[in-house]
Amino acid sequence: MFIRVHLWFQILLLKMTENPWHKQRAHYAGTSVGEKWWKRYRTGGFLARGLGEMQLTEEGIWFLRKLTKKPLIVPWEKIRKLSYGTWHAGQWAGGAPVLKVHWEEEGRELISGYVLTKDNEKLARWALEIEKRAGIREP
Repeated sequence: MFIRVHLWFQILLLKMTENPWHKQRAHYAGTSVGEKWWKRYRTGGFLARGLGEMQLTEEGIWFLRKLTKKPLIVPWEKIRKLSYGTWHAGQWAGGAPVLKVHWEEEGRELISGYVLTKDNEKLARWALEIEKRAGIREP
């Protein structure tokens, strides 16, 4: 009995200390060039949209679409700002908020859209953490 309770407590502690920015199920809505929703960024696998897992790593925002092996990575140093909406790059999110990450690559402004959750508070926590790591907001 004691061993079972002790094991349960260790698992509970592990879950409580687990990194909240690790592997969040999400939808990648695509990357547009500038504010033009019809102009899509096609380089490096950013063209294909889809479901997958998103996480914040030391490199940047990391997204791995289902059935793929190579993640899409937006490096921290290239992120300029964040914005929100209910659609992105011609994709409507069914009322869920879309987190739009504005970044630069090869002198062009790119905007990648992610649907993480319908919970605005959880999305705000993710946005705050992204801003901190990208150096947009002071910790």
